[in-house]
Formats: sequence, C-alpha cells, structure tokens
Amino acid sequence: LMRMVKEYNPSKVVLAPFMIVAGDHAKNDMAGDNPESWYSQFKAAGFEVEPVVKGLGEYPGVRRLLVDHLKLAAEM
Repeated sequence: LMRMVKEYNPSKVVLAPFMIVAGDHAKNDMAGDNPESWYSQFKAAGFEVEPVVKGLGEYPGVRRLLVDHLKLAAEM
C-alpha cells in the first residue's frame, strides 16, 4: 500500500476505516501514535496525514441504506 501511495504522490493521506464501527482497531492500528500504526508510517514517510476515526454506521445515509436492505430481506 505504501508503495502505491508514494507512486500516486498525494498532497495529503486521509485514513478512514471501512467498518460499521470505528473501534479499537481503527483508533490504535490505523490512527494511533504507536510506530506500527498506518498514521505513524505515513507520517514517517513524509505525508500530511488526516485520520478520520468515524465508522460507516455514523453516517446517516449508510444507516438508512442498511435499514432499507434489512427491511427488504425481512420481507423475503
């Protein structure tokens, strides 16, 4: 991933979890200060990094989509 991002050469890297809930994994492994986190690795590579610790379930449109799909599934 790092090699691909370096080739693209973005002005900023935005880290956002593609999970319903941004829990411990997103907070620590993605956006944490430990040297092995994605945040720390991209910072060390010289990128401006913006971590967004917000799960997909926090977006009203995503919640609406999930509920609509659940309603359809319940009707089957």
